[in-house]
Amino acid sequence: MDELKQYYRDLGIPEEIIRIYTSNNLRIAKQVVEGYNFGREITSEEKKALLQEILNNSKCKGKNNTYVRKLIENLNKKGNLTEQEIYGIIIRLAVDGGIDKYSYTWMLQGSMHVEKFIEHYVQNKEEIDLSITKTTIQRAIAYNLSKEDEEQLAEYYRGLGVPDEFIKSKSTKNLYATKQIIDGYNFERELRKREKGQVLQSILKNVLLDKENRNLGRLRFISILMQRLERLGFNEQERYGIIINSAVSGGIDGHNYSDMLNSSKPLEKFAKHYIQNKERIDLNVNEATIQRAMADNSTKEEEERLKEEFERFGIIREFLDSKNTRNLYSAKQIVEGCNFGREITDKEKWQVLQCILKSSCLSKGKVNTRYLSVLMQNLQEAGFEEQERYKIIIKSAIDRSVVPTTGYSFSELLRNKKKVLKLREYRDEINSEITEETMLRARIMGTQIMKDAAKELQQQGNLASIPQTKGELDALVPRENKEHHV
Repeated sequence: MDELKQYYRDLGIPEEIIRIYTSNNLRIAKQVVEGYNFGREITSEEKKALLQEILNNSKCKGKNNTYVRKLIENLNKKGNLTEQEIYGIIIRLAVDGGIDKYSYTWMLQGSMHVEKFIEHYVQNKEEIDLSITKTTIQRAIAYNLSKEDEEQLAEYYRGLGVPDEFIKSKSTKNLYATKQIIDGYNFERELRKREKGQVLQSILKNVLLDKENRNLGRLRFISILMQRLERLGFNEQERYGIIINSAVSGGIDGHNYSDMLNSSKPLEKFAKHYIQNKERIDLNVNEATIQRAMADNSTKEEEERLKEEFERFGIIREFLDSKNTRNLYSAKQIVEGCNFGREITDKEKWQVLQCILKSSCLSKGKVNTRYLSVLMQNLQEAGFEEQERYKIIIKSAIDRSVVPTTGYSFSELLRNKKKVLKLREYRDEINSEITEETMLRARIMGTQIMKDAAKELQQQGNLASIPQTKGELDALVPRENKEHHV
């Protein structure tokens, strides 16, 4: 008995928890975990979590019960099952709470219940997967975190700039699962700390993941979503890509993130849709997705720093304040990421930025505000490479269109995804090269935008409120107005 208890102590299970269970249940749980073939050597942390899941049922607590032993005996007697099948059933029941409609608690209650389950299992053997995968084990770990584990987890999030109030509003199970996704996904490049934090927030900010939903029965879990995706045949990187992309964008190709979190049927529909459109749907997490997450989760301080940076380029504050912040981030990414064929000056930078942002549908407070990040994702879905995407946006913003046909203006591309996808048909005709003539037009357009803004500010009498742009405005505002202002 002492040797058995020491086994549990060595795995880090507290004495007060060990004391709850009989030696019989402790022995059976150990037999299941040690006897199951996981296909690899599992860690002490994984063993600890699986043991706790098997034992963490009201039927297993107390001094005289033998429920787990009887369940194994009943599975042996009532069905022609192998040892590995029996152990797989016990672990799946314990971690998932049940298999199909047969709950762990219900199965522990007697042989008649086991008989019904075995009948169901035999009839659906090909569809019921008893293998215990990494995803199942991760779920067990998430459900058995110690107070110390929870604090370390919260510290990890704080270290990535995630606000404390946001962390406290989420279940530790979801915090743990989301960390596994971000740490396990193979991004195209190494993410900066802040980028990691923003992508984490995008995954977790859905209201279905709020801790307060627990008492209402509406709390959903990322680990369950991962298991469902795994059982539908998606590999680890695909699962992570689906969750990140659908969380940041709200869905993938018409399949909603909230619906995916809510139940298995929307996931089954998505899986069928994905198989039919596999060549078109890209599950990889690209730069546009990361930048969208950054824009969506920016703090007031970050937004202020971004606007100050734009002001240093010479863009008027009132113009910036009229635009959706997400679009400011995206416009900056486009201009800084584009290869213009030569080094462009700060003045040229603000001129191109203003040409991109001038569209009224990029303004904030609109019922139908459009987003540059969505346009970039749509262009990627249409098969355009990063530089092609940047140049199509810049060129269509300045020259109105990149194809020699009507109906493909910059505003139309922002509003209509079908038009963006249809650009594939004009691929050979697209002219997205940014020439000196394009830059000249940007200069003329940018100057006109500045003049219009200067005139409006002049009328309002608040020109002095934006000293960063004073030099640029002085060159644009008529002399008599300047003298009057001084």
